Amino acid sequence: GAAKLYFLSVPVFMVTGCLSNMLLGLGAFGRVNLIKTVQAAGYVAGVGGAWAMGSAGVGGILTGMLCCHIAAAGVALCCARTVVPLGALRVSVPVAREVLPWGLRAYASNVFWMANGRIDQAVLAWIAPMHELGMYAVACAYSGLLFGVSGAVATVAFSRTVRARFDEARRLELWRGLGLLAALTLPSAAVMALLARYAIVTAYGPAFADAWRPACILLLGVLFLGANHVSSNCM
Repeated sequence: GAAKLYFLSVPVFMVTGCLSNMLLGLGAFGRVNLIKTVQAAGYVAGVGGAWAMGSAGVGGILTGMLCCHIAAAGVALCCARTVVPLGALRVSVPVAREVLPWGLRAYASNVFWMANGRIDQAVLAWIAPMHELGMYAVACAYSGLLFGVSGAVATVAFSRTVRARFDEARRLELWRGLGLLAALTLPSAAVMALLARYAIVTAYGPAFADAWRPACILLLGVLFLGANHVSSNCM
């Protein structure tokens, strides 16, 4: 039952994602942010609604989340209609043939990305004791805060690159995005590394004080992941 509900959410995510990317390419940042906010609220509303109705199981939570994400897809459709009238949409076979190979390569890349993350989790759970896994989870949660900056920069860089007409202009947007990312994340990473121990102890308690060391290492990794994220959005 839970698996069926999860698979039902896949086409909803696809519709919302396609419409969001279309709006992003047109520079409609306000509408994209609205869609993302509704999507994020779907998780909270789904879990909270299931709990309020006395259905704290996986099926109840997934049902609530699915309903909220259907609402997000509806918001995305309404936002898209304000930018591009649905009657003006047409299917172009030449464009589809041009886009399909790129889409397949992007899909394969995403599959490998997700598989890499799952393999990492499996290996860590196999070789690391539970105490070390807890430290690693806290370190990931703390250092992951920095990755949101690269997501914001990548969103803007993607939109500007899409609207650039010449290769030279696209390369300029790439370097501009990477420069902005460096200006924002390098000082932030340094401050987060200095405050890591205090912040982790304050948020998670003294038992996780030793997580500050792996958090500092992961902060360095987040810098490279952020640069990769911005670069991939500009290419």
